[in-house]
Amino acid sequence: MSFIFQAIPERYDLRTRLKVGDRVSWIASRYRDEMRKGDIVYFWLGGDPAGRGLYGWGVISAEAPKLTEDGGYRVEVEYRRSFLDHKPPRHISSEDIRQDPMLRNHLIFRMPVGTNFLLTEEQDRALRALIARELGNDWAPLQPTADGGIE
Repeated sequence: MSFIFQAIPERYDLRTRLKVGDRVSWIASRYRDEMRKGDIVYFWLGGDPAGRGLYGWGVISAEAPKLTEDGGYRVEVEYRRSFLDHKPPRHISSEDIRQDPMLRNHLIFRMPVGTNFLLTEEQDRALRALIARELGNDWAPLQPTADGGIE
């Protein structure tokens, strides 16, 4: 499976905090029962339309989301790619993503409230292809393997 995790600049600005190799804990408010170690997570910055879009991707690095003291759930992820490390630095804009017929009606466009959004296999393939077209093959996640890892 794969997911989009959304942040907003006022709470967690991906432009300054997404550092490759870091392991961080993200809120797992929806779809937490589907989250598994090795799943791909794309990182989306909401807010101002000029900055809205994808800034990188990573993988879920823990077995399952954990219940926190405040009654919520969090899942550990490892940042694998920050598109701001690209030369020149950039992100994949929401408008570029919206142009894709497979992605234009995704929930992140129809109801962009929340932290976690599930992607279908087709949407994930479309997003990988878009990243590869925009930034190059080395910037897109590799395909998942049968054991839940990535190639």
